[in-house]
Amino acid sequence: MASVVVTVEYYGVLRALAGLRKERLELPGPTPTVAELLAAIGGLRPQLAAALERTAVALDEQVAARSEPVYDGATVALLPPVSGG
Repeated sequence: MASVVVTVEYYGVLRALAGLRKERLELPGPTPTVAELLAAIGGLRPQLAAALERTAVALDEQVAARSEPVYDGATVALLPPVSGG
């Protein structure tokens, strides 16, 4: 079965919760979605699960919808929600 390997970068509070800046993850493929990637991360790192629901995702520096496919070799940035006014 094909798989997809991505580099996940954590920012802000997500970095603190994950305890690391970035990691490589292998996902079952051939074309997992951003939503499937987030579910995999939440399963691997349960401390992030609640925050991932409100996290913006950038796929190779472009904001990505949950339905977008994640391709092999991509860099995925997880951007926590920002508050303020």
